Amino acid sequence: MALLPPIHQPDGERPSHDDYVPGLEWIPRTWTSFSIETPPRLLFGNQRYWGNFYNGQRLSDSPIPSPVWGPKPIPRPGEWQFSLVPISISNWGIIVLPYFAFKTKSGLHFRMGARWSDDEGFNYVTFPSLAVKMFKV
Repeated sequence: MALLPPIHQPDGERPSHDDYVPGLEWIPRTWTSFSIETPPRLLFGNQRYWGNFYNGQRLSDSPIPSPVWGPKPIPRPGEWQFSLVPISISNWGIIVLPYFAFKTKSGLHFRMGARWSDDEGFNYVTFPSLAVKMFKV
């Protein structure tokens, strides 16, 4: 599946959701990954960490009002977002799913909903996504 980076494809190193809770880690990433046509739209939040939808370029200081920019999926410390993520599902067309994420100033990250990924230029959404992680600040 060209939608996913090589590591997450069926013959890659992490084809299943090893990031899911015990008992669900066998679920293939191909079952939960969907094409994304346009970047998410920030509805609420203070996130100022944005990325270019087409090449993954990062913009660190302020959003650019353009259809090719969207909030990065993991906010910087002290930032949060509630966004709507448009995904494309075969035979259903485009549907919109919610995404909520924040990172505390100490580095605790929480997210739930439809997570946008722009890994290595692969633009896709994982749904459902639920995570609590600690990052070094």
